[in-house]
Amino acid sequence: MHYAPVVDRFPIVPALDPLALALFAATFVAAALLTMRRAAYGAAALAFVLPFACAHAVGATTISLPKIVLLGVATGLLGTRAPLAALRDRPARAMALAFAVLCAAVLATTAVAAYRGEALREGAKWLEYALLFVTAACAYRSDPDAKLLRRAFALSVAAVCASALVQEVIGAPWGIVFAPGLAPRISGALEGPNQLAGYLEIALAMLAAWSVAAPSRARAALLAVAATTLALTFSRAGIA
Repeated sequence: MHYAPVVDRFPIVPALDPLALALFAATFVAAALLTMRRAAYGAAALAFVLPFACAHAVGATTISLPKIVLLGVATGLLGTRAPLAALRDRPARAMALAFAVLCAAVLATTAVAAYRGEALREGAKWLEYALLFVTAACAYRSDPDAKLLRRAFALSVAAVCASALVQEVIGAPWGIVFAPGLAPRISGALEGPNQLAGYLEIALAMLAAWSVAAPSRARAALLAVAATTLALTFSRAGIA
């Protein structure tokens, strides 16, 4: 007996093809131009696109939508002369230092790693996170528009939740055994239920903080939907 459909479907990262390359190139140009027009648009784009990978394989690595948008926003900031003074703030400086130490520690392990390719990819991943933080901090410091940023993030969370909840009807690629049957573990736009749970934990904390600072029915409704979606992942990472 199945409570809801669970389908045997395994995520496969497709190879980069000419169409995907053209779309990534267009996305890069759009992100750069929007950021040059207003740095706040770049920060909003980063907030919106993070959970939507749309990854394509290139050799031993992947190109994803968030990476392309990040490079576009960083490029656009060069045209706006966004102030690196954002990193002079004590919290930002502490975070940047933490990223630097972590990146150095991960990359230092490549000399003795049994699998150097994997170690290098892990180091590159943390370098990407560091660049994301610096880019977002500089974009927001250059053009602080909290309302636009909140709207972009809320829209992203709503889209992620919708993509996950629809799997309760059309089928989820993951399941968990509950007597007397099998229940779906939804993941939506993210690669798995645990990843969705981790994303929603952060989203719930931010939405809750914003709801306290500026209460609204729409934000409260989104908070409820996100909490429901998190519960339906049946993820141990989301128990807290």
